[in-house]
Parts: sequence; C-alpha cells; structure tokens
Amino acid sequence: MRKTFNIKWLIEHVNGFNASSADQYKAEREGKNMMLEMILHQAGCYNGFGYLEERELLNDAMSVGVREQKEDGSWNFDDTDHTRIYYYIERGL
Repeated sequence: MRKTFNIKWLIEHVNGFNASSADQYKAEREGKNMMLEMILHQAGCYNGFGYLEERELLNDAMSVGVREQKEDGSWNFDDTDHTRIYYYIERGL
C-alpha cells in the first residue's frame, strides 16, 4: 500500500521550525533540512532556498542565516548559522 502526505505542509513546518527554534536545536534543524531536501529532490519539486535574515526570525537573540548586505552589496555571512534557511514552495503544491 502506498501512502502520501502533503509536501507543502512539510515545507511550511520546516520553514517555521527554522525561523522559531532556539539556537540549541541546530542539530534538529540540520536533520529536518536534510530530510526535506531529500524528499523534495525525490519528488521532483525542489525549488531552492534562501537564508533567513534577522527580521525574519521570531526571537532577536537567535542566530541568523545571513546578515545585512555590506557596503559593497555582498551578503554578510560572518558569524551566521547555515541552518537558518527557508525553502521556496513550488507553485501548484
């Protein structure tokens, strides 16, 4: 028997966890991100990701995925957390 689940819901769940979980849950974010990417690639609906900026997090004391742009226009990844990301949802999911 084959079972299905709602991929859009899963993306929204992981995105919410990445934006709201405390810094101590970095390993859990890594695990959820890896599992989600595997599922999205397998289902053929991976649509990329972006790094969360400070204004997108629910707690100012949290680590961030990317800091404000530098004067030269490049993104600032100094002292950031690679698990603070959000996944784009493919249209039609």
